[in-house]
Amino acid sequence: MQLDFQQFLMKLEKLTDIRPIPDKEFVETYIKAYYLTENDMERWIKEH
Repeated sequence: MQLDFQQFLMKLEKLTDIRPIPDKEFVETYIKAYYLTENDMERWIKEH
């Protein structure tokens, strides 16, 4: 999923002059959270 997002960003950056891409960090964090264990996910939810 992270690789797909990186590919998407590269193509998006070619289409627009907006820098940095809005909410990029939010999406990256969400993708990383997807792969957490159940306990780590609960901790992540409480922190965010």
